Amino acid sequence: MASGSRRRVGVLGAGASGMAAAWSLSRFPERYEVHVIEPGEEAGGVACSLRRSLGDGGENEVGVSINYGVQGGNSKAHQNTIEMLRLFGMDASPAELAVSFGKGEHNWKNYERKPLQTRLKGETARFGVVIKWIARLEFITIFLSIDFVLRLCLFSDAFRHRMVYPLVALFFGTGNQTPKVSAAVIARVFRDPSLALFEYDPEYLLSQAPKTIAFPELKELYSRMRQQAEATGGCTFHMRTQASRVRRTAHGVVVSLEAAPSTWRAGSDQTSGERTPATTTGEGWELALDEVIFACPANVALKILAEEASLAERWVLGSVEYFHDLTVTHTDHEYMQRHAEVDERAMYYIKTYDEKPECCEMGFHLTGWTRRRSWTSRGGLHSLTRSNISDG
Repeated sequence: MASGSRRRVGVLGAGASGMAAAWSLSRFPERYEVHVIEPGEEAGGVACSLRRSLGDGGENEVGVSINYGVQGGNSKAHQNTIEMLRLFGMDASPAELAVSFGKGEHNWKNYERKPLQTRLKGETARFGVVIKWIARLEFITIFLSIDFVLRLCLFSDAFRHRMVYPLVALFFGTGNQTPKVSAAVIARVFRDPSLALFEYDPEYLLSQAPKTIAFPELKELYSRMRQQAEATGGCTFHMRTQASRVRRTAHGVVVSLEAAPSTWRAGSDQTSGERTPATTTGEGWELALDEVIFACPANVALKILAEEASLAERWVLGSVEYFHDLTVTHTDHEYMQRHAEVDERAMYYIKTYDEKPECCEMGFHLTGWTRRRSWTSRGGLHSLTRSNISDG
């Protein structure tokens, strides 16, 4: 199936992983003919951006570019991203991860001392000993949930629900499923030099707001990456097109294509929108390839493989569990004040529920992640994520 001496490679998905694969292969056009299949109009997947005007409509009006899928992170864990930004003439900017957890008597912050931290000092010190043993016994604790381990070690509900779980939900975005996260993974948040974002404090759990990085406009990064890949002559992008089936043949694979729904945005089908007909692009409804790279979610890959999936593929891909999230982006400052301890410094807020403390609602200050920090105490663009509403 190779075109001359070139191997024909299909990449299903133009998100971060798909673009990395496509761009890497496109650097060798004499060896690879790359076809990228992407349901959306733009590359990048959840690394997506939008522009909004904030202000009163007068001279205080400010245009802000917002990365509403992913905003930034730990520079240690994003060295590859930083290098890719540099290659495409962009750079990350410094940021500070200041967090306000809970409200009222349950509030604590990583940049101020609060009564809750003082009251739970004893458990905080003991937690440091426990995570050391969790790390040492990782071959066992990798299979144990953090909730099981903390209950086994007799930690209080207040410490688990008001301090540990909100912190983990912030780091991993696990929402109401946080108690099920592997204990070994959580230990690494504090102890792994390449992963640790927060430095464990034996008295207050956290005692500093770590320095992080804020990404520039990610939409622009992946636009430049796509342009460079296409310029080599070895990479073709089939946008607004999705794969419906992949069939293995004696000579390679055949990918069946179909029009993507017009409601596809930011890496998923936003079904609240109206569907309108779309047209396919590229080589009609099928592509004959030598190899396929699945750069898409596990459930999508399993659906595309259908009866072609092997037992191992069904077992691995089918083991991934998904949950429903709802995200609302808004400028309702009164809502934030009502449900969180809002100040000029915090960028993240975690709301816990008195009647169901194992559940949490994560919110963050989007404009705090931009180079133009135009937000004041009376405005700004927030994203409120009510995690796993229908699943707990």
